[in-house]
Formats: sequence, C-alpha cells, structure tokens
Amino acid sequence: METDKLNELNPLFLHKIRLGICVLLSETEFITFPRFKELLKASDGNLGAQLKILKDKECIISQEIVLMRRKATWFSLTEHGKKKLTDHLKILESIIEIAVAGKEAL
Repeated sequence: METDKLNELNPLFLHKIRLGICVLLSETEFITFPRFKELLKASDGNLGAQLKILKDKECIISQEIVLMRRKATWFSLTEHGKKKLTDHLKILESIIEIAVAGKEAL
C-alpha cells in the first residue's frame, strides 16, 4: 500500500525548492524573487529554473510591477497550483499516517 501512495506523489513537488515556493505562496498572496531567494537559500540560477518550471506547468504566475521607479517581479499561486499542492500534501499526510500506524503496531 505504501508503494502505491508513493507513486501518487506529484513529481513536480518532489524538488524541495519547487515545493518550498508553492508552500510559501499558499501562505501569502505574492512573493518577490529576492524574498524567495532569501527564504529558500537558493541561487539565482536554481531559483529561476524552478520558477520557470512551475510557470510552465501553470502552477504560478508572475507579474512585473514598478514600485518607486524600480521593477519588481511578483509571483503568486494559481488555483491550479493550489489544487496540485493540496493533493500532493494530502498524499504525504496519508503516507505519514501509514508510517506512524506501522510503528505503533510494532
């Protein structure tokens, strides 16, 4: 049964930076690239690549905003992204429940 659950995990969220991006965005409306970089301790290149993958899968959107004559790119989670993340987290929870139940049975 555990193997079936593992196979149900969404490969998109198996990368810790992609998972981190979506979890952070699920808790707030918008986040900028520099803030992601700070929170996730990611390099520019790796963060940029993971953001692009999530955008290509329509899990996040970006918007350029000019604030005090400076451009900033803000990212937000789409409804599609929220559903995919929620589904992934539910599967993780069920895997944890199975593991805890197995330890309790010993």
